[in-house]
Order: sequence, then structure tokens, then C-alpha cells
Amino acid sequence: MTMSFPLLTVLLALQFTFHSVLASKALQFGTTLEDYVKFSPDMSQVKSSLTVCSWVKKQLPGATRSWITYTTTTHRFEILISDGGSYNYIHDSNNDLTSSIPTVVMNTWTNQCQSWSQSSGKMKTYYNGTLVGSKSVSSAPLEEGGVITLGHDAGSPGESEIFGGQLMKLDIFGKELSAEQVSELYNAGRCSNTEKKHQEVRFITWESILSQDRTGNVTEVDSGCPAEEEEEEEEEEEDCKCSHSIWDILYDQTYFNQTLTAENLTKLKSAWNMLDHFVGTSITENIIAHFKAYHPMPAEEEDEETEEGDCECSHSIWDVLNDQTYSNQTLTAEKLTELKAAWNMLDHFVGTPITENIIAHFKTYHPMPAEEDDSS
Repeated sequence: MTMSFPLLTVLLALQFTFHSVLASKALQFGTTLEDYVKFSPDMSQVKSSLTVCSWVKKQLPGATRSWITYTTTTHRFEILISDGGSYNYIHDSNNDLTSSIPTVVMNTWTNQCQSWSQSSGKMKTYYNGTLVGSKSVSSAPLEEGGVITLGHDAGSPGESEIFGGQLMKLDIFGKELSAEQVSELYNAGRCSNTEKKHQEVRFITWESILSQDRTGNVTEVDSGCPAEEEEEEEEEEEDCKCSHSIWDILYDQTYFNQTLTAENLTKLKSAWNMLDHFVGTSITENIIAHFKAYHPMPAEEEDEETEEGDCECSHSIWDVLNDQTYSNQTLTAEKLTELKAAWNMLDHFVGTPITENIIAHFKTYHPMPAEEDDSS
């Protein structure tokens, strides 16, 4: 089945568990060929276009200090990037930029990005948000089944190609980011979460890299960025419990006592269609947060003022996924079919005001799985 929403397959491929404190950490690499991180990624989502970005702190002299290599059975340098401009490889084709890039200051964080796509046939290199080089390379898809090595040039390892510096927020996106998007990543700063604006195509994430096995002297170090605070769930009083019913979104001002339009119903249905790509994966808090942040429904686009003392409950369509039936559970085709069936019931209410009685009827006689068992 061909996916019509490639932007959403990232979370399916990664199924990552986000640890916010770790995300603010950097990795310090030792100064021998035995100090590295190596793993075999799923490159199927980036084989036709990609952008590799990382914050890099150069700590050893030389232009060939290589911080990432992707090697395959037929290409030693399918991807290879060094911290001083000498190595910028795609498909074994290099663009040596040592004479054209600004001087890379030792012990200073530099934002380095390299992009490519089959459609453009060009490899572009950016330093600190500025395009510093472009070269025509092969438009063949990237070879899958290879190995990523962080810490040295794995294609032809040598002492002069040992990285020996620090990396932070290394991400591989499944698209060729525009010059404006790369500039935004740099200008937002190393401690920002701007990379999550592209979460739908962030197929290999810094969070997942931090969870990989390390060999030799590779350690997590303080990056100088404040740790992102975990959101703590405040305990609600007994008389202030938020429902996760799928129907509660209809209480929002966009729908409640308003005539249900075909347009709004189409938007509701399209939300569940996005979930087609998550069948077989676990619905984590990060997946729900991504949907709420980047795919809000009409009910979520306007904030309602809540009087002090009121119970603050979200009417997000995605909050139903926080229920024990879905949260951190594998989304099955059966469960998704039940969710979609709910909105299909609303076909008969297009042109009708959504009243309290209609919502109460649905919640009583057409409960979703999340509503059939009370959560403690």
C-alpha cells in the first residue's frame, strides 16, 4: 500500500520514546578509532530525499574530522560529512569546500546541514544557516541496508578522520529542506525545538541516537541548554475529571449548538485517516502531542478563556488517544475502524445543530472503546 501521507510515517518508523532531559544532552566523542556510535537505520523513508543536520563542536584540528558516515555494500561514502568542510559526500561524490566555507572555530558550536534529493539531483551544504556549496550528483536513490557510524570516517578509517568533538541534535529529515528552513533551524538556536516543526519527516532523531549503543569513549555531556521540563499531570479533584470521549470535541464552540457543516465533518474524518499509517505502532504521548501541535482540528485553533476555578479540559480530537485503550497501546485496524465509524454516524447530522441531547445520546448509546471502561 502506497502511503499518501509520507509526513506521518516518521513516527511509525521510529516509535521513539522521548526523554526530554536527554534531548538537551550532547555526545562527546573520544579521540581514537574505537570511540563511536554505530547502528543500522531504516533508510527507506529518506532514500529519495534527505537533509542531515547537526550542531557540531569541532575540537581537533584538520578539515577531515568526520562526524557521520553512512556506508553500504556498494558505497563506502553514501553519506560522509566532516567538521571542517573537506568531506561532503553523497553517492561517493564529494564537494570539498575547505576553500569556500568560513573558518570553523574550535570549541564553538556550528550548525551543519547537507541536503539532497532525486528530483533536484543536487547536494547542498549549509554552515550556520547559509548555503556554502552545491554540486550535481547522482539522482539514484540512496542504497538501503547500510550502517551509520558517528565518530570517524568508517569508509576509510584513519587517524586524521577521527572526529573527537561533540554532536548535538543530529537529525535526518526525509525531505530536502529549503534554504529558509535550514536558516530557521540555525537562527532558532541550539537549545530550541525548531526541528520538531518537521517532526513528520524527522525519520532519524537525536532522541533515538542517544538511545543507541556506544563503543569506547563516547559520553553524554552537558550541552549548556536547559533541560526541558517534563510536563507533570496535575491531579484533578474528584469533581473535576476530564473525559476522553470522542464526542467531547463536539462541546467546543466550533460545533456546540452550531450547525454541523460538511466541511467541518470532512476535517474530522481526515484526522482519523491520518492514523491509517499508525496501525501496528504504539500510540505514545509524543505522537499525540505532535498531532495536537501540528494537525489541530477547528476546535483546537482558538483558545477559550477559562475562568479561575473552572475545570480545564481539552476538547482536542486527539485527547481520546490518551485513554488507556489507546495510550501506549498498539493501534489495531479494528480500533481505528471503530474510531472512523463514529464520524460516519455524523453524516446524518450535517445541517443540524449539535445540541447537548445529541452529544449525550452518542455518549450513551455509541460509546467508543475508550468510553466503555472507566479509567482509574
